[in-house]
Amino acid sequence: MKIRAGSKAWHMRLTFERLSGGCNLHRCKLCGKVVTHIRNHYHVHFPGRFECPLCRATYTRSDNLRTHCKFKHPMYNPDTRKFDNLMSASATAVGGGAATPTATQLAAASQAAMAAAAAAAFSAAQQQQQHQQQQQQQQQQQQQQQQQQHREQQSQQQQLQQHAQALAQQHMLHQQLQPQHHQQQQHNATSE
Repeated sequence: MKIRAGSKAWHMRLTFERLSGGCNLHRCKLCGKVVTHIRNHYHVHFPGRFECPLCRATYTRSDNLRTHCKFKHPMYNPDTRKFDNLMSASATAVGGGAATPTATQLAAASQAAMAAAAAAAFSAAQQQQQHQQQQQQQQQQQQQQQQQQHREQQSQQQQLQQHAQALAQQHMLHQQLQPQHHQQQQHNATSE
């Protein structure tokens, strides 16, 4: 089995470490749990999204989506993303097996295909909008963090300036008091 770089199987191999001793045991590098079925445990950390393009139902496994489509949308083939069965199903339902589809059947197939295409386009637009919203939120958070850092820096600078001014005032008072203190000592010395 060849594993393509970037594929899910390749990523799963990186996520798990095979343990010696047979029995197909693997240790998850993310949580340390020892498992026999890596595909099932993989979805604990990386829940895949397999979405039905017709009704937007989501599943973590592709076979669950296939089962959903088989029962809920029997004319839709999720593997080819086409309405393969519509012509053959309607032809056999009419009773012929090899009968040509009617205009109504063709219109229904066309309408279903357009609905699937519209659903796929809507999904893509929605994903793009969510991505843009996430980017905007990240930018706003970055701006808020920068503003907060700027405010903190300004506050620190103000505190340093106030401290420096207080030290300067103390130094000036000390220098003003020092000659007076020196004069008073001389006066006390002469009066004794």
